[in-house]
Amino acid sequence: MYFTHKDLLPDQTPELFQKWIFRFLYDIIATSSKYPLVSGIYRLATFVMNICLELDYFKSTRSEGATTEDGIEKMDIDINETEQVVAVCVLVRRFAHEVLSRQKQYRDDLLVSCLQFI
Repeated sequence: MYFTHKDLLPDQTPELFQKWIFRFLYDIIATSSKYPLVSGIYRLATFVMNICLELDYFKSTRSEGATTEDGIEKMDIDINETEQVVAVCVLVRRFAHEVLSRQKQYRDDLLVSCLQFI
């Protein structure tokens, strides 16, 4: 089974989920450490990553050419938002590395779920 945000959050826009991405992924990863043989956990992680891709979450939100009145380039990125995106990148990278090392032991649906995440 493949989750989309329309399946789990049919009446909500993915933008509302954006501020919860780090927390949700953190909880998913903590749960996967506790229950590494549950394929649904990896499917939820894939679900979150698909929302990130849909939102262009990992791309810079800095607008090119935005300047102040003095001609000095203005950054439209909120520092907290940037730090959160960086934290999510680090979290996903570490989790992907864990999944890659663990997947050698997996088969069937669990292996498919891990490969979909990767």
